[in-house]
Amino acid sequence: MRCIAFVFPALFLFSAASAENCQQYPAGPARFACANAKNPRLIAIRDRCKQEAENSGLRVGGGGGALKGYVQACMSRSRRF
Repeated sequence: MRCIAFVFPALFLFSAASAENCQQYPAGPARFACANAKNPRLIAIRDRCKQEAENSGLRVGGGGGALKGYVQACMSRSRRF
């Protein structure tokens, strides 16, 4: 009976998202969803980076994917701790 008291909480500590390798997915929404399950701050970082890009004058559909490139570079800078 005492063993159950230790095993049951351990099941919730080790979720499938923490064991999953997100690099197996191609770049895109699936990989971001996997990484976000491990680190919920990613959405906040992405939104901050989008806001920075818009404040600097980059817009969606401006040609060349400048907004997307800026957001990706900003997120890679932000994830280095």
